[in-house]
Amino acid sequence: MVAAALAGLSNPACSREKVVGLLARDREGAVRAAAARWLHAVAPEAERRAPLARCASEDPTFEVARLCRSAPRAAETSHAVTVYVVPDGSATPTARASYALRLPDGRTRHGVADRRAVVFERAAPSGELELGVPAALVEAGTR
Repeated sequence: MVAAALAGLSNPACSREKVVGLLARDREGAVRAAAARWLHAVAPEAERRAPLARCASEDPTFEVARLCRSAPRAAETSHAVTVYVVPDGSATPTARASYALRLPDGRTRHGVADRRAVVFERAAPSGELELGVPAALVEAGTR
């Protein structure tokens, strides 16, 4: 949820100190990645240099460290994407299966596949998508 909020954030009035704290201490890589993107996009060069350098050298997740090292590509294109939902333990796509789809920009879509076992994302940012189990199902022990 924090990653989605930062990913959609275009307001420079957000507290830079709060974002730097998330970048340094949050347990979720998606949140740290979103904080790095926010710093690249909003913070002045002098204010983002030290936290991003620290992240690039110390972050335990390769993707986050790489993002901190270099600014994200500006104005990436989006693509229409069709994803077949194959639940854990199954070998075939399953209609009306719950899903969590993590987008490359840190946002996560939650929902239920349609009757064809498909999720259609009209404008997915360029990059790697990750299909996962919704948190509610993981916590309940149901997959």
